[in-house]
Amino acid sequence: LDNAVYESTFNYYKGLIAFRKNHAALRLSTADEVNNNVKPVEGLDANVVAFDIKGGVNGEVAEGIFVAFNANNTEATVTLPDGEWKVCINDKQAGTDVIETVTGSAKVPALSALVLVKGETVDANAYKQPEKPSESTEKTDTKPSSSSSSSKKSNGSTKFIIMIIVVAAVGVGYGIYAKKNKKVD
Repeated sequence: LDNAVYESTFNYYKGLIAFRKNHAALRLSTADEVNNNVKPVEGLDANVVAFDIKGGVNGEVAEGIFVAFNANNTEATVTLPDGEWKVCINDKQAGTDVIETVTGSAKVPALSALVLVKGETVDANAYKQPEKPSESTEKTDTKPSSSSSSSKKSNGSTKFIIMIIVVAAVGVGYGIYAKKNKKVD
């Protein structure tokens, strides 16, 4: 990465990946889980979207996650739920490190996103590799039963839809990030 612009983008994405790995609430796998734990925030300015994600769900270490997207050419202010919130992702930096701590409201820069965490920002178990199966478990029959198979099919389609939404959100986020960091000659 010889060019500073590419290195900056690389580090930003690396931070986004680390944040996602540390927050199990961002890996919900069914529509019911999403509907029960992710609430859209109402009463925001035009072109501003925000979500309040419950903590503790799916093994989440944080008490809550608040995500705000601002598609305006000007800064927007969003009202936060009660408590102290730690900014981990803004228009310049992404990761599990705390950039700043805010209460009451937060300013979302133009054409960017802001992700805040209430409570823990790092899951000590997030990077543990799964244990390798022992030889005795490797030889067991893993053929699913018919009821398990149909359950996996419906779960698979839900996961596919959620994956498409996540990929679209990352694409939009990259577009905003790239536009903001593009050098004008």
